[in-house]
Amino acid sequence: MPEPTEIRTERLLLRPFRLTDADDVYACLCEGPRVGTLLAAPVAIRIQVR
Repeated sequence: MPEPTEIRTERLLLRPFRLTDADDVYACLCEGPRVGTLLAAPVAIRIQVR
């Protein structure tokens, strides 16, 4: 299977999620009470990974 590619424009970068994105994704999901209702995903909970 080929590696996922990145799509770049002047203002946008689309790429697969990385483990290093976890904190930023969590912060976005916790922005406000309606964010979770707009996604077809369960409520995010933060866990410590070692």
